[in-house]
Amino acid sequence: MFRVLFLVFVFLLSSSPVSGSNDAQIVKHATDFTKSEVYEEYPGGSATHLKLINEDAFSFPSANMSFTRQLDFAIGNRLFTRNWASIESGARGIGPLFNARSCQACHFKDGRGHLPTSSHDDAISLIIKLGNAEFAAGDPVYGEQFQDFSVAGIKSEGRVAVSYSISNVKLADGSIVELRKPEFSLTSLEYGKLAPQTYLKPRIAPPMIGLGLLQAISADDIQGNADPTDVDGDGISGRVSYVSYGASELIGRFGWKAETHTIRQQTQLAFFHDMGLSSEGYYENAGGCTPRQQECLKLSASQAVPSVELDSELLDAITFYASNLSVPKRQGANNAQVLAGKEIFYDIGCASCHRPKYITKQSDTPPEQSRQLIWPYTDLLLHDMGPQLADADPKKSANAREWRTPPLWGIGLTSLVNQEYGFLHDGRARTIIEAILWHGGEAQQSKERVVELSQKQRTQLIKFINSL
Repeated sequence: MFRVLFLVFVFLLSSSPVSGSNDAQIVKHATDFTKSEVYEEYPGGSATHLKLINEDAFSFPSANMSFTRQLDFAIGNRLFTRNWASIESGARGIGPLFNARSCQACHFKDGRGHLPTSSHDDAISLIIKLGNAEFAAGDPVYGEQFQDFSVAGIKSEGRVAVSYSISNVKLADGSIVELRKPEFSLTSLEYGKLAPQTYLKPRIAPPMIGLGLLQAISADDIQGNADPTDVDGDGISGRVSYVSYGASELIGRFGWKAETHTIRQQTQLAFFHDMGLSSEGYYENAGGCTPRQQECLKLSASQAVPSVELDSELLDAITFYASNLSVPKRQGANNAQVLAGKEIFYDIGCASCHRPKYITKQSDTPPEQSRQLIWPYTDLLLHDMGPQLADADPKKSANAREWRTPPLWGIGLTSLVNQEYGFLHDGRARTIIEAILWHGGEAQQSKERVVELSQKQRTQLIKFINSL
């Protein structure tokens, strides 16, 4: 019965004109923490799925999807989980250099990646991007991304090794939290040394849920939350990431540094760099071949075959799938401990960047994401996170210390979906409290307030975050 009432509410929200002032009232920060907010249990609006919460919790389609479009979703799922083959004779197919044979290999069950757990564990959901201030295309020998797999007859670029330095943080109640800082290195280099100025940019695969809803947040809402010069003096100075998209400068929403504007573009880049598959606009040297890798160039799809390996129809199907992975229904939103943790979350300033809710823009295409009240807990802005999380990335869209606020929806189900996982851009944090303690920069004051919490308060805060 409640589900029926919920759907009626969403229908009314999406089918009737709602003034901007009413929208603003609906998405205002909570002030009453004695009970959950209306429809807070449905973080994806009517697209939220109500399926049994298990290891497949991130793999269901938008709940408000028609049967015909569910068939399209299933086709996209097949392509997402497909192991792409190499056909060396015609250079069509994966590679010649690549990091994984399928999307699913990195985003296992559409969830989060992890760091290698042993010397025998391939860094399958970790990629190493390469930067060099003197070369626009990354390292002159290894290109923009290090690739540790290759097709038959071609040498892979090498291996990724991870070691850790350990430090401890003492909390106000005397508890000790161990933090691990990963150190990345590239070994067994097959094409010579890296250039002296080349630096490594590790990235683990983020979870896939709710991407279409993030794309449906209006540009005005994102820009309206920005405060790049901290006019209000609250210490938070989030700014919009503007990225080139054709001849335009558009808002970056996806990627750890908000470097892509659309799910389609993010998908194309993943196929191009991670699997060496070309698509429209991404032809040259699929697989990341450089002039020092002549055998790779000979097998490159762009050299041997003028057409693309991932045509528009296939790309549309995979993009549709990625756009409609549903956010699960929240568990325990009205629990007393969760509500107490929610109040702490707001009180210490977490909601300033992890902005709780939006109403998505109205659109006939796609219908699933149109006029939905959603709860992603992100502002999609770039924030200075301090020196501890910085990497030497001079991208136009973000500096070394800036990162896009990641959505928090579904975070409490991470360990259920993926037995191995890591938080933050390089997977260093094994727990939510570790992730919080790595925060700095604009989040320094909030992090310090977490350190001062009692054990009871800290437990409540973590319960709330895990309920999202």
